[in-house]
Amino acid sequence: MKTEKVCILLVDDDPLILAILRYILEHEQYTVLDAQNGRCGLQLAEEEQPDLILLDINLPDINGFSVCKQLKENKKTKGVPVIFLTATGMEGHEYRGFEEGAVDFLRKPVNKAQLCARVNNALDMQAARQKLEQQTLDLERANALLKEALASQQRTSCNLVQRDHILSSVNYVAKSFLKTDNWEEIIKNVLKYLGENIDSEHVYLKTFEPQIAQRRHYTWYKTNNTITCSSIDLLAMWRPPIELLSGGAISGPDAHVPHFLWGEFENNNIRTYLILPIYVYKQLWGCIGFDCSLAGRSWAEPLVEAMKTSSDIIGTAIQRTFESRERTRLAAAINEFADCVLMTDKVGTIFYANPASTQITGYLPEELVGLKLSQVQHDEQNRFDCREVLNAVAGGAEWHGEIKNRHKDGTFYDESVAIISVKGKLNRVNSFCVIKHDQTEKKRLESIAEAANLMDNVGFVFSGIRHELGNPLNSLKMAISVLLRQLGDLPLDKIKEFLDRSMGEIKRMEYLLYSLKNFNILEEQKLVLTDLAAFLENFKRVHEKDLLGNGVKMELHIKTNARGLVDERVLHQVFLNLLTNAVNALQHTLAPLISIHLLRKDDQFVQMIFQDNGCGISEQVRKQLFKPFFTTRAKGTGLGLTIVKKMLTSMSCTVSIEGKVGKGTRIIITLPTEKSASPRAKR
Repeated sequence: MKTEKVCILLVDDDPLILAILRYILEHEQYTVLDAQNGRCGLQLAEEEQPDLILLDINLPDINGFSVCKQLKENKKTKGVPVIFLTATGMEGHEYRGFEEGAVDFLRKPVNKAQLCARVNNALDMQAARQKLEQQTLDLERANALLKEALASQQRTSCNLVQRDHILSSVNYVAKSFLKTDNWEEIIKNVLKYLGENIDSEHVYLKTFEPQIAQRRHYTWYKTNNTITCSSIDLLAMWRPPIELLSGGAISGPDAHVPHFLWGEFENNNIRTYLILPIYVYKQLWGCIGFDCSLAGRSWAEPLVEAMKTSSDIIGTAIQRTFESRERTRLAAAINEFADCVLMTDKVGTIFYANPASTQITGYLPEELVGLKLSQVQHDEQNRFDCREVLNAVAGGAEWHGEIKNRHKDGTFYDESVAIISVKGKLNRVNSFCVIKHDQTEKKRLESIAEAANLMDNVGFVFSGIRHELGNPLNSLKMAISVLLRQLGDLPLDKIKEFLDRSMGEIKRMEYLLYSLKNFNILEEQKLVLTDLAAFLENFKRVHEKDLLGNGVKMELHIKTNARGLVDERVLHQVFLNLLTNAVNALQHTLAPLISIHLLRKDDQFVQMIFQDNGCGISEQVRKQLFKPFFTTRAKGTGLGLTIVKKMLTSMSCTVSIEGKVGKGTRIIITLPTEKSASPRAKR
């Protein structure tokens, strides 16, 4: 219904409401007129002849009910549909509004989606009414011609009466469904009215799914009739109703009906029938049928066309009912949602907040409506830029993040936020949905778990240090004790042997302390976008000569030109540690080879695979490799891979190890790329 020619008149004494309604409706490509009192509204309506009027009940001069009454009494404006607007919600207003001739009723503040839907429905109903009125005029003209030409013939009079009944039936159907949002409440009365006016003994509405699965069956029988079954049920013995009705209306029985069905129709006293399809959401949903026991009854074309119009109206009413129920269910589900749900327009102004928003933010829903999202979406670390995030989401992305927000009472709390776009017609973003979840308790429990885990790790590290330092210290103590007791008796070469042994233990302790120092080097990292292919080529150039001296060959396999968000110094230290471990694993390999692969995992991550063809590792050993002080080498400290993992984790990288005994080892490092820096990746 939305075209540039559609004109809507707004009558409201609140300039803000007029501005909001004008903005919404003009954005939907309607021509909008407005008036701030009843008299101006009546004058504009008579002069401009709008297609629809949105009318406030409480006006400064005359109330909306009086305005509506005068509109309906005026020949020029009586056909213009009226939707009442009110903020009071007083009992009886809706009933009186419909009594005065209104087609719908909206409460302030008006939801944009609801307003557009109600306006579209009113315009659709007006179009249907105009169509019916045109058909009425056509039928009335036809009746007038027939009356003028065949005034003396009784048969013509009967036909005119029948046509009047048909027209009355169509009008009754239209008016009945326009007054309700629940078609099931009035369907039996509609079937009865149709049956009595078009002289049918049995009228039914049957709904079905594909392959004739029955859902509901509404039926009306004329008093003392002898029909015992519906025509569609008898035809279903031959072919599925969906197949029969796919071509439109059917009437009969005719020559196409199998012979065995003629007997069934006779037994059920159905001599003639008319069945019309009902479409909902452009899908065949059911049918309306008329059965008659008169053998010579003919279904004239005007009657068939009128009943087609009736079935179309019924289908539209059923669809409206489904849509209304769906909106009600959706609203109820959101209202019961435990997380805070906010709906904003395209510029971030909140127009809906569910009840749970009070528990999360401290604001009542009515306090949130009208505020900007930036007014309730604080961020202690200043990482959340509302305009930037909404622009990114409008572009098609979703935004997920965790921020430190401020409660209404001023206290801070941790929350996770998800923002998604909501698209309307033409697949354009017209609003945003913001879902907020309080993470405070989760963070507290995670902090407790992290502290407990830290204490376990500290105990494990201290135990390892005690063991690694205790053994050489005991050996050193024993050697010095022997020297002190037997210094005068031992020969010089024996004394030198004890001193050499003691110096070896001292060097072992020095190496352990040096490894512990390495665990904390490069703490202050500078993450920059680094050309990973150039980094690997430089790494190979620096270390290839030493490797060849040990008989080890190095190969690079670069399958992508990606930039990683890393500290190049730290990454070099990581690869140096991996290189040392790989050389030790290749000592007994006939053709030792180290290969490094660079490949892209997805848009946001790239992988570097460090692989050797050495002795490999068992599954049991693989599970222990990243633990401090675990080593398979006789003189290793067990800190190399621990340091590697710490360095990579600090750069938001991950590392995993694969391998089998005798099949070599693969170390897979996953690094973030430049695309990880988009607004969606902010945390």
